[in-house]
Amino acid sequence: MMDTASLCLLLCLAQGHYSAADVAKLSLRPDRSLFFWYEEIILSCSAPGGRSDWSVRRNTSKQTVQRCQLGWAVPSGSTCTIEDSDPSDTGVYWCESASGNRSNSVNITVTDFSASFYKDGVFIGTEDKGKKLLRSVSTSDEGFYQCEHPSQGKSPQSWLRVRNRPQTAAPTTFPPPPPPPVVPWLVSGVLLFVLYTFVLVLAVYTYRKWAKNRAEAKRGSSHHSLR
Repeated sequence: MMDTASLCLLLCLAQGHYSAADVAKLSLRPDRSLFFWYEEIILSCSAPGGRSDWSVRRNTSKQTVQRCQLGWAVPSGSTCTIEDSDPSDTGVYWCESASGNRSNSVNITVTDFSASFYKDGVFIGTEDKGKKLLRSVSTSDEGFYQCEHPSQGKSPQSWLRVRNRPQTAAPTTFPPPPPPPVVPWLVSGVLLFVLYTFVLVLAVYTYRKWAKNRAEAKRGSSHHSLR
C-alpha cells in the first residue's frame, strides 16, 4: 500500500507536469525586442495542442493591462498584429489563457528613428520621425524622391512635380464718380432768386395799386356827401 508521502509526491509531479505542458509561449516577428516607429510587430501565442484560448495582453506606461484589440492592434485568434507601431506601444507583452495562466513576458521598445532621404538617387540628408520638409520650393526641387528606413530598407521612388503658382488677377478698380456739376446748381439758384424777386415786386405793385384805388374811392365818396 502506497504511503501518504509517496502519493503526495506523485500528485505534485503530475500537477507540475500538467502546468508546464499547459503554458503557451509568446513569440515575435521580427524576433527582437527593439523596433522603430511605423514597423509592423506580430505577436503569437503558441500553446501545446493548438489551444486557441490564449490571447496577447500588454501593460504600457499609458495604459493598464490591455487585451489585444482594435485601436492599437489587429487581433486574429491567438495572434496580435501591431501594423504601425509607435513609442506608445512600448511595454511588457505576454500571453494569457481564459483561466488566467500566463506565458513568458517580453519587453518591447518602440523608438524614434532617423530616415535617410534621397533625390534622384543622391543622398540629401537624414531626418527624425521619417519626415522631411522642403521649404521655399522651386522648380529645381523637381525629381525622384525616396526614403530609407533603418530596418525596412528603401522605399519606392516618387516623382515630385513643382508648378509655378498661378498669378491672381488684380481686382478691377473703377474711377471715382465725377463731382456734381456746379453750373446747373448756380443757374437754378439764380432763376429761383429772379422768380422770387418778380413775385415780390408784383405783389408790392398790386398792393400799392389796390391801396391807391381804395383811397381815390374814399375821396370821391366824401366829395359827393359835402354837396
